[in-house]
Amino acid sequence: MNGRGTEHVVDACARYRVPMLYTSSSEVYGPDPRGVCQETDEIVCGSPTDARGGYAFSKAQGEWRVLAQRETTGLEAIVVRLFNTVGPGQQSRGGMVLPRFVRAALRGEPLTVHGDGRQVRCFADVREVARALVELPACEEAYGRILNVGSTRECSIRQLAERVLVRSGSGSKLVSVDSERPYDPKRRRPDLAQLQRALGWVPDWPLDRTIDAVIEDRLDRSERESDERLGRSEAVVSTAS
Repeated sequence: MNGRGTEHVVDACARYRVPMLYTSSSEVYGPDPRGVCQETDEIVCGSPTDARGGYAFSKAQGEWRVLAQRETTGLEAIVVRLFNTVGPGQQSRGGMVLPRFVRAALRGEPLTVHGDGRQVRCFADVREVARALVELPACEEAYGRILNVGSTRECSIRQLAERVLVRSGSGSKLVSVDSERPYDPKRRRPDLAQLQRALGWVPDWPLDRTIDAVIEDRLDRSERESDERLGRSEAVVSTAS
């Protein structure tokens, strides 16, 4: 779906001369990035038997298509690679780690980490990421380039789980699963020098602020869902009486 959808959008933008911003992913850096990820690093998509590698390939393929159209038709386009965007409203479906931890903590369920939990990520608040995506199209020098968009604040998965437990006041336990995921980089941190030059700033919200916002959002949604269930129950009772 990534490949076909991207193909249609890119071709339409080229045909009607509409500038576009293509959101790629840090997954294109592969399962074992060499230190800090720079936009000029080689793309490594992993094994074709791994679904995560397939996702990385589809995103990389989109990048090539966008930049090829720029070369052949003059398409005005920007490619951004997103790194672990998190924030209120994000769902735990698809293994999104922060909402999954928050959901478990608020339910009193165990927080599960794979392996030793030392895998390092940089979590960027969605509100700053959205700001960057809105501002980039106004930067002439961003067109025809690939830019990392994310945070440089590093945090291990185990540390993230521990911070969620502290911020939520949960009594949940932290549980380690022995098996590590095969396509799971030990460290993934973006080089944001190009983003800094383009915008004059980079995302730097404190992670604890984002965790608090995700917890508050989850509590609000749980309360609304509870009210809706109560309303449906009352409606059934009223209909039956």
